[in-house]
Amino acid sequence: RKSHTQHVPGIQIADVQDLLDKNAQILILSRGVHNRLELAKETQKFLRDRQAESSIEIHFETTAKAVELYN
Repeated sequence: RKSHTQHVPGIQIADVQDLLDKNAQILILSRGVHNRLELAKETQKFLRDRQAESSIEIHFETTAKAVELYN
């Protein structure tokens, strides 16, 4: 919540940067219970670029699916 995320435009680069800087291998992002939280276009590009550079696995799912993946 570094960027005070709202449903629109959604998750910002600042919200995921620390995790990636710590060399996370799997990133699970939640779209919220009702699938309303978006992933900002800039963040999508940033994550695609990072994924191309490394072997990070990225998921963007509803909360229920995100929790299932996490567990």
